[in-house]
Amino acid sequence: MTFVRSLMFFGAVTIPYFTQLANVNFTQAFFTQSWFQFWIFLMEIPMGVVADKLGRKKSVAIGILLFGVDMFIWSFFPFYNSLLIGEFIGATGFALISGADVSLIYDILKHEKREKQARKVFSRYEIFSGLGRIIGLTLGSLSVGLMIWPYPRNLAFPFFLSGIVMFISFLITFFIKEPKRVTPEENPIQLGILGLKKLFTNKSLRTVSIFFVLFSAFTFFIYWLYQPLVGNVGIEVKYYGLVSGGFNLFGILLLTQTEFISNKIKGRKFFILLTLLSSCLYFSLTAITNPVFVIAGIFFLAGSRAIIIPIFRYFANKKIESKNRATVLSSINMLEKILMVILYPIVGRLMDVSLQTTLIMLGFLTLIIPFFVRIKDEMFD
Repeated sequence: MTFVRSLMFFGAVTIPYFTQLANVNFTQAFFTQSWFQFWIFLMEIPMGVVADKLGRKKSVAIGILLFGVDMFIWSFFPFYNSLLIGEFIGATGFALISGADVSLIYDILKHEKREKQARKVFSRYEIFSGLGRIIGLTLGSLSVGLMIWPYPRNLAFPFFLSGIVMFISFLITFFIKEPKRVTPEENPIQLGILGLKKLFTNKSLRTVSIFFVLFSAFTFFIYWLYQPLVGNVGIEVKYYGLVSGGFNLFGILLLTQTEFISNKIKGRKFFILLTLLSSCLYFSLTAITNPVFVIAGIFFLAGSRAIIIPIFRYFANKKIESKNRATVLSSINMLEKILMVILYPIVGRLMDVSLQTTLIMLGFLTLIIPFFVRIKDEMFD
């Protein structure tokens, strides 16, 4: 289901779509994403409660369907106001999936008494997601080159394909068996409050979650910035998908080594080394003009974000009870979304000024994370 859902054909053409088809600048383009993150922020905990009360499988299925509707809106209505409506619907779907999918996996593992394999399984989950992105991103950018629709209308074709695969992914959810579990007796409001309380009263969970949220948010923007970065060194739009497919494949290779890496570099040291590496890469991309080195920098930045996700998920799920797992995970995701709401307009405005300035800001923010969030090795016990 996740492999098919991750066939996001549109990912490699979003910037050309905004600037050449929708006729919006970077500030407007990034505002649509801030708007998207804002609604996810508002709905993270309510939708996490829905997943805990009504079932994680149902939550994921409905979420995928709504995200598909968002894709069809982008396909046929490339207008600024239409995109905002689509992103509201997509945000609702995203919030329904967020936390519920990981909770469902951990519930299955717990039902089968395989919790100790969770880190490996979460890595595998990310691998399937990454494989979907590789194929989707590559074929999506190549489909633009086929000129099935006239230019620049053809920039919307990958969104149309994405809407179709979302519906297929929705159908696959019917074959997932959700194990029986104790449904929380608390009403939705009480459950939401308990989820937030669990996050903020558990010091280890709170501290490591904040570190992860900051790192994930700051490095996430490489998924947007790689397009102007490779464009500046002469790579054509039709090859953007190959670049994004490449860094997703690199992320998958890292994920296959999650157990080895996390055993060699444990706890605090692992998190801090990732922040130092990522900040150095952001800074170096401001000056490098060689295509090979630019692509290598993008690969390692995307890879750093890819490998921290399953390791954090393993840590977080160990700290959370089953009955409100989706709600607590949604609370963590909510923190990231509110940060993204703030960052998107800032990054968009900076992009209209200078790509180099944007990279410097993200590099600096990544670098100072360990100075503001002090994690300790004992928090991972």
